[in-house]
Amino acid sequence: MNVSNVIFYDDDPMNIIEVSKLNIKSILITNREVNLNYKERHNYYKNFTNNTYYEHFKPGGYPSNGFSMKHAEELLQWMKPKTKPIVLFDWDRTITCFDGFAIENEPFTYSSIGVKMQDVVEYICGGYTRLNILSHVCKNIRNVSNGNRGEIFIVTNNPASVHNRSEFIKLIRTIDPHFKEKCLLYGNGNKRFALLTSDYFMNIIN
Repeated sequence: MNVSNVIFYDDDPMNIIEVSKLNIKSILITNREVNLNYKERHNYYKNFTNNTYYEHFKPGGYPSNGFSMKHAEELLQWMKPKTKPIVLFDWDRTITCFDGFAIENEPFTYSSIGVKMQDVVEYICGGYTRLNILSHVCKNIRNVSNGNRGEIFIVTNNPASVHNRSEFIKLIRTIDPHFKEKCLLYGNGNKRFALLTSDYFMNIIN
């Protein structure tokens, strides 16, 4: 098992410990305030005007910056000498700024209630600027300088990845249009096991 070209990001120390047992380079995302004008739970929504996701769900939660510009710069540097890098991201509080997000089980869709997918992603990911950073990182993973396209996985304990997988995939593809459905892995409390039981992941690292 060759994992020298694999890196993992997560905000939960226990997930970092478990995935590190696979000798995968694992980076802990520490909670820092969002880089927006309104940073607190009670006023975060003021960063967004006419956001259909907020207007419909009135979500709460404490925002955190998650995967930051510094992480992005370090990742791009790490990738430079790599052949076909594989980047594993947690979802909640790593890609997004919150622990969870408002979504119902299938067959629910955001469009059925007039909520725009772009509004959902912009709100939960900390605004337009941060969303652009995430998209830029994904684009660079897909088009690394040596011509070897990288791969991106989302490894999450969020049950929406099971109960409304199709909408979850749409959210991810708003950030990374080339994201593969088989690269969304449900951790179910054990992300190391989720990776070991993913046929696709195990195939591309062997």
